[in-house]
Amino acid sequence: MGNAGLREMLSIFPVLGVTAFEPPPPPALSGDQLTVTGAGVTARGYDSPQGFVVRVGSQARVEEADKIPPSLAAHRAELCEQGVLAKRGEHYEFTQDHVFGSPSSAAGVVLGRSANGRTEWRDDRNRPLRQIQEQDGGEGGEEKDRSDVTEV
Repeated sequence: MGNAGLREMLSIFPVLGVTAFEPPPPPALSGDQLTVTGAGVTARGYDSPQGFVVRVGSQARVEEADKIPPSLAAHRAELCEQGVLAKRGEHYEFTQDHVFGSPSSAAGVVLGRSANGRTEWRDDRNRPLRQIQEQDGGEGGEEKDRSDVTEV
């Protein structure tokens, strides 16, 4: 299949509801930026209608916790195989923006352990995502899983 065929396929996917090949939308405001830190790594991201987006250049821990859920370990390995995570010295780095099914999945991949993304991701005023969502009339305290990614 040539480039024309690939372009045609990519143009049809959104009509069919397949959004996997679309770039994530940028955050609405700079205040939408959230950060998670731990174990010597820092990652930046934001919540979007498509899922939780971790920004290019964000770091992720190389080591995994002893009791990491197998699904989370598999997800991290898959991101490494796909080139989304690349080893850079003592940590991994996101080579592109990546959409996760939930803030918890994103935080778990970054931290190499189970994580509650609604408490781990924080804004520049150190407010957790949960508080931001509740104040904005967001998801009513429930985390939405926007994909078939196993929740951690």
